[in-house]
Amino acid sequence: MFRIRLLVLGVTLVLMIGCGSSIHPADSGEGKTIEGLWEVTSVQRERKPDPLQVGAQMIFTGKVVEFHPKAVQVADGTS
Repeated sequence: MFRIRLLVLGVTLVLMIGCGSSIHPADSGEGKTIEGLWEVTSVQRERKPDPLQVGAQMIFTGKVVEFHPKAVQVADGTS
């Protein structure tokens, strides 16, 4: 469970950093938003691709983020 939470946090940070723009909503009245449904297109864990998470969905609504994994992972007992 800890790994999934860490993954969600990492993906969220990457999306937020990637959506940075030099135009801020306070400057022009038009701001880009990340609200909506996003699909995970690539994931790396310990510098190796993790294809099991590709296809998962994240839904951004206001200040709420929902994570819907594509596949259910079985705990390996190491977390």
